[in-house]
Amino acid sequence: MTIELLAHDVRHAWRGLLRAKGLTAAAGLTLAVGMAGVTSMFALIQGVLLRPLPMYEPQRLVAVWKELRSTGSTHWPFGTKELDLIRGAKGVFTDVAAVGYNEPSRAEVSDDSLTEFIYTARVTGDFFDVLGVRPFLGRTLNPADNTDGSERVLVITHGLWQRRYGGALDVIGRRLTVAGQRFVIVGVMPPDIEYPRGVDAWMTVETSATLTSNPTFQQATRDELDV
Repeated sequence: MTIELLAHDVRHAWRGLLRAKGLTAAAGLTLAVGMAGVTSMFALIQGVLLRPLPMYEPQRLVAVWKELRSTGSTHWPFGTKELDLIRGAKGVFTDVAAVGYNEPSRAEVSDDSLTEFIYTARVTGDFFDVLGVRPFLGRTLNPADNTDGSERVLVITHGLWQRRYGGALDVIGRRLTVAGQRFVIVGVMPPDIEYPRGVDAWMTVETSATLTSNPTFQQATRDELDV
């Protein structure tokens, strides 16, 4: 095919498209929608399937809960005694941590400048060690934070740090009232660390139990955990 014939065909096709403007517009719109769909699907696959989780050796992490067949429930939590039994099982897991069942929970927080609602999750003190993630600022929770009488501490997400504190480097040590109790912020996690999904801040299971004076609710806080 010569250049002259190619140019002639292109001009002929262009005139045909101009004569059928409706068909041309529909074809263009279909092409645009198709390209947008492919781009969106690629972004989804890249974000969910191809990009590794921002955790140490994520292929070795498993989430565990129970199935209670008598009630038809396929997601039933563990209690702290069961958690201790799982921890003691030799040769099964390298380490074990827990997060509150059906977390995160909505809570009112306030300080001298702002009152708002955020989403908190209760976790055991070794939660971040098991995930294998390090803090962006400060420190993570540790087992000593999950003992009776320990200071109430919070680790917050990178998103909450940016949104509420404007990325201030002196956020570590600031105090925050959560559900009427005073907490101190001890750490900020890196971006993309958001488990369970939607969480803004983490506290320990034992600390969470002290936010209510009802013994039944306190025990439920300790005994409704995913592993």
